[in-house]
Parts: sequence; C-alpha cells; structure tokens
Amino acid sequence: MIQELTVNGATNRVIEFRGKIVDEMSMDQRMTLCNMAVEAGATCGICLPDMTTVEYLWEFIEDQYHDKKEAFAAFSVFRSDNDADYAETKTIDVSKLELYRLLHQWAA
Repeated sequence: MIQELTVNGATNRVIEFRGKIVDEMSMDQRMTLCNMAVEAGATCGICLPDMTTVEYLWEFIEDQYHDKKEAFAAFSVFRSDNDADYAETKTIDVSKLELYRLLHQWAA
C-alpha cells in the first residue's frame, strides 16, 4: 500500500480499507492495517464495522445492547454509503503478494 501511495500519498485523508481480505482479518490485523495508513501520511485508517467488530467489543458493550445483532445494527450507521463519493479509490490485489499466498497455503 505504501509503495503505491508513497509516504505522503494520503496526507490529510482517511483511508477506508474494504474488501474480502479485510473482511477475513481479525481485529488485531485490522488495527495493524489501519495503523499503517499513517505511514502513508493519512490522518487515520478505518475498516467498516461488522460482526468481527462486535465480537471484539462485546465484553465492553454487552450492557448497552440486547444482543450482538442489535449492536451490529447500531454500528452499521458508521458504514460508508453505497453511493459515497471518494477523493480517490485504489484497488490493490493482495492475492498477488507473496506473503498473502504463503499465509493462505499455511492456513489450508
């Protein structure tokens, strides 16, 4: 990502990470990814909230929601609109990265 954007390529921007690979990531992996956005000059990086988010936060928020489904619905207001207008979009096919291939071979 940083090779593509350079160290100043996202200055004064927020990077939103999304896609199948991000959806499969643990919260720790997502936090690492978002932290790396700063290395590209971004203000921050974000991943869309989903059930992985709810599961990660559940012990801290369970007294605020009837169940996890309700928490997910509440967090969904923080998801991007389908017709959101972005300053720029980039698609990076991580399946072509050697580390991705090695990790998926190891997990199989």
